[in-house]
Amino acid sequence: MKFTVALSTLAVLLAATIVVDAAPQGGNGIQVLKPAKVTPKGQNLKFGNKSKGKQNAGAADAASSSAAAAASNDAAASTAAAASATDSADAAAATGDAAAAAADQAANASADDLQSSLTLDPGQVQPGLANDGQAVPTAGQIASLTSTNNFINYCATRPDLPLTNGQQILTGSCNPTIMGEIVAKDKMPSAKITNPPNFSTVKAGETVSFKIAVKNMNTGNFVNAQQNYFAAPQTTDQNGILVAHSHITVNAISDFQDTTATDPQDFVFFKGLNDPAVDGVLSADAVDGFKPGFFRACTINSAANHQPALVAVAQHASLDDCTYFQVTDDGNADGAAADAAAASATDAAAASATDAAAASATDSAAAAAATDAGNNDNNSNDIDIAAAIKKAKAGKSNKSKAKGGNNRRRFSSSFERRR
Repeated sequence: MKFTVALSTLAVLLAATIVVDAAPQGGNGIQVLKPAKVTPKGQNLKFGNKSKGKQNAGAADAASSSAAAAASNDAAASTAAAASATDSADAAAATGDAAAAAADQAANASADDLQSSLTLDPGQVQPGLANDGQAVPTAGQIASLTSTNNFINYCATRPDLPLTNGQQILTGSCNPTIMGEIVAKDKMPSAKITNPPNFSTVKAGETVSFKIAVKNMNTGNFVNAQQNYFAAPQTTDQNGILVAHSHITVNAISDFQDTTATDPQDFVFFKGLNDPAVDGVLSADAVDGFKPGFFRACTINSAANHQPALVAVAQHASLDDCTYFQVTDDGNADGAAADAAAASATDAAAASATDAAAASATDSAAAAAATDAGNNDNNSNDIDIAAAIKKAKAGKSNKSKAKGGNNRRRFSSSFERRR
């Protein structure tokens, strides 16, 4: 109640304190009204403690200032929030780029780390190596060695052998280096010696030019054989072709009919074919030629680190080739070589004549059978013709067997005369 009366009184006082200043003072005769003191009867204006009033006023001012400060702070906060949002977006973008770069770097680092790590990556374990292959054994088949860690420490089981370590250790060694990339079945390498021709004769002391046609070999790739022998895995190029080189090696034999297994340590010529093939052909010259005798020349196709070529299947034709030749003083074939060549020519001619006669007989028999069948019921034509062809082929087979026996006797006789 007191607070209501005080407000009413305050309103009256405020009205009374209005100063009317209609004109400048001095000389204009207009009196300036001044506020009068008005105190309602029976009422004393009490607003309580002055300091409290001041406190209230101060509180109002403080509240006003706080409100203003709060508004200012809100505005600042909004600005900061906007700036923060912008910064966050930029930071997020930068973080995304950094994350992508870090991922790439991590992937590369991971790949690099795997190649320097001394532990086996679990993803590289081959579970099939734990199987000895004897679940359904083939007659005579032995159990395979097994491993659950890719044989990474196999050579530790052979302390009696030194590690290969890139060297050609004559007494043998143990090599921990993995085999590497295995060539696909349809890209297996091969070679064919085209010169000197098989069973040919060359003159003693004259240069022999070896020519080897190669297929599925990225040739001309070889490493230091004294420091990197078997020291790295086999590799293939971007087309799956073996990164490789080849060799030509020649060893002496007693004659063309020699049946003795040769000694790989005994050879009269060896040459690494280190240059790339030209039009699919590798070349090497034995400049000083050979002494009179009989010889076998063979290729050795190898990966870059000199290991024999590794391919995808066990059953395949030879990846290498061999040829036989004779060396004489005058370059002319003699003795057994001449007999062998003559026998070979005779066999070829006889075989050709026999095949031609047999083919003619078969055709004649088939024609006769067809004519006879034409006079009979059409339903039996196929049977009669088939029977006639079968009979003719049987005759051809018997003649071939007889020819083979005669040729073998004739070839054997020629060498008996030589001996």
